[in-house]
Amino acid sequence: MDGCYKKYSRRECDSTESARISMNRDQPRHQHNYTELGFKKMEVPPAAWEILSTFWETNKDKMQVENWPPGYTYTNHWDSPTYMVSTEDSNLRGSGESMKRNLWNALRPTLENWVGHKLRESSMYGIRVYKEGAMLATHVDRLPLITSCIINVDQDVDEPWPAEVYDHSGRAYNVTMRPGEMVLYESHTVLHGRPFPMKGRFYANIFVHFIPIDHDEMNEQDEAKANGLFSAADRIRRSVKEASQSHPYTSSTRDRRVSGHEQSNHDLEVEEEDESELVLHHAASRGDVSAVKTILAKDSRLLNKPDRNQWLPLHEAVRGGHYDVVRHLVENGADLEAVTRTGGTPLWLARRTLEAGHAVILYLEELGAPEFGDDL
Repeated sequence: MDGCYKKYSRRECDSTESARISMNRDQPRHQHNYTELGFKKMEVPPAAWEILSTFWETNKDKMQVENWPPGYTYTNHWDSPTYMVSTEDSNLRGSGESMKRNLWNALRPTLENWVGHKLRESSMYGIRVYKEGAMLATHVDRLPLITSCIINVDQDVDEPWPAEVYDHSGRAYNVTMRPGEMVLYESHTVLHGRPFPMKGRFYANIFVHFIPIDHDEMNEQDEAKANGLFSAADRIRRSVKEASQSHPYTSSTRDRRVSGHEQSNHDLEVEEEDESELVLHHAASRGDVSAVKTILAKDSRLLNKPDRNQWLPLHEAVRGGHYDVVRHLVENGADLEAVTRTGGTPLWLARRTLEAGHAVILYLEELGAPEFGDDL
């Protein structure tokens, strides 16, 4: 911490550390676990490795120093700066939404098979390169980074630099990866980090994140079981979800709640939204910039159309880390001050769902976007 204090202020550093420790302690207790152990080591699927290795070899000489917010203590970047070969950098060959989409799709079946649930992508920002002496503080990831993998892309080290991973029972493991190997891990509940200094020239890895499409429902079921309850609302919500033809990936579907009367379960009703007015939300959440452009050209009124939870298409794009979509929405007049019903502005959301230094965060900061929400 002394290095952080010297570079920043004690207040900034202590604030980050306090938040990290609190999240490590509190978040895992309230989140559903999908596997018995919490992590698994394996080879990278060939299709995914082809995409990654090609991107790395083409662009590794163009890495940029990674920017971290003031007081950020997860890495000791004041002593050992980290570097990024960003999948969001349009100046790099093969970067962008197409590359990200291909990599997500190449990895998705493996992680879905591991957790036994359908997944949607939540974040991927590029290949991080650590240098001599780098460390990564032990932590759990912010939501919606849940079902994730760390892939060793390349390294030049004097000795193995293991990831320290704690399983669901609290037992610690040192897991070493060679280039072409990866660790699947439940990043929202499994403590992980690299608390020992890296010895060597560099270590390059990428973090790829997904979220189960029914994650909120699983948490609700866990809570009902813990309270000895059987939730009629959960059963009805599941049946409505199965019958619906709407896209399952949006906040409007995810946050939809059952309302009803107290007289009997038969009186329970589900309020439906007009899905025709949420097509832009769907496209933004998928990062489909082509569809976003087409939809806006046909009906610009959807740009700042909120769903029932006051999410705009911009919030959906920000949460997914879809830089191209975020930029297009903003350039067409998306409301940077819009606040979700439970949450905050797009920048507020970006800081809590994306990794520090992500292109979306930097873009919103450059615009001077406001940041306010529930906890500010």
